[in-house]
Amino acid sequence: MNKLLHANALRLRKSKCFRLGILFCVLMGGSSPLMSYIDMKTVQERYDASYIIHLDGGCFSIAVFIGIMAAIFAALFIGTEYSDGTMRNKIIVGRTRPAIYLANLLTVVGATTLWLVTYFALYLAVGVPLLGWFTLEITSILILTGMTFALAFASAAIFVLIAMLCQNKALSAILCILVAFGMLFVTSYLQAILSQPETYTGYDLVDRGDGMLEEVEYTMDNPNYVRGWKRELYEFLADFIPAGQALQVTSLDVARPALLSVYSLLIFMLSTGAGIFFFHKKDLK
Repeated sequence: MNKLLHANALRLRKSKCFRLGILFCVLMGGSSPLMSYIDMKTVQERYDASYIIHLDGGCFSIAVFIGIMAAIFAALFIGTEYSDGTMRNKIIVGRTRPAIYLANLLTVVGATTLWLVTYFALYLAVGVPLLGWFTLEITSILILTGMTFALAFASAAIFVLIAMLCQNKALSAILCILVAFGMLFVTSYLQAILSQPETYTGYDLVDRGDGMLEEVEYTMDNPNYVRGWKRELYEFLADFIPAGQALQVTSLDVARPALLSVYSLLIFMLSTGAGIFFFHKKDLK
């Protein structure tokens, strides 16, 4: 296992995909607070207003991108092992399939960890001098940070499962990317439905009887509001899918952080268990 991890670490250092991920996190971590500061100063100077953008706002925007980054990296990193014949060679020299699977999983998890650490380090280094400290309590910041890492690891486990079971590098990349964007699309759709108000407030003009019109307020049910078991199902899916968790973390609106973290752990364990089981039975061509 240690030799497998060491070999993967050497490949990771030379991986162009991993380096591009680091570059992306550097640019995003540095530019996000800088652009917020420029926008804030522009509004203040133009309208002479006390417009303030806080550090909290864009701090966790990386959560939406980390799943896509993990999808691309897992597909290319593991797909290369199949295309180069490295996977079969590992088995021929006596490496066990569970050890190979776990080594690749830990490598992808390690890559996502380094990306997130890079992003947060740059964001704070640039953002704190320009925007000041967080307005949220430090406990909330730590919870959101922990959730970002948890959903990133859950996403990594899903894409390692796909990449390890699909020997075709191109097909693996397509599947991982489709799943990543599919989860984002589905959870965005679910959140749009769940954000619908239960009722609408309207106003109408009513004749009072003396020739004068009076404005009367009334409420009506929203036909697009989801109720009952369907709403419970939508809420569960929006909380369970890592992309749904990412959208909540990015918006700083997380109602059940402990439950979402449990979901991430469950996804990680189930994906890893299923991946090891099916990879153990897989016929490597």
